[in-house]
Amino acid sequence: MTAYYETNPDSHFYAYMQDKSVEQSLSTDEKTERKMEAINTLAIWGLENMEFTPDEQNYLIYAFINDLDSDVVLNKLLENRESQ
Repeated sequence: MTAYYETNPDSHFYAYMQDKSVEQSLSTDEKTERKMEAINTLAIWGLENMEFTPDEQNYLIYAFINDLDSDVVLNKLLENRESQ
């Protein structure tokens, strides 16, 4: 099985990255395509001086692959930033 992102048990996002029902229904090609979309998005945001921790990057890849609502993802990212 190919790993598309890492899960860190010590990460703020770990608890939010447990439901993989959408991911499990996708083909390998679909998961790879979604991961690449996430990486491209991270690169674009990086050009705009938005930096992400490795845990945030993995959460964003997870979110793209698993069709999470963008509002939910943004709220989790903001919660993480506020807790640091």
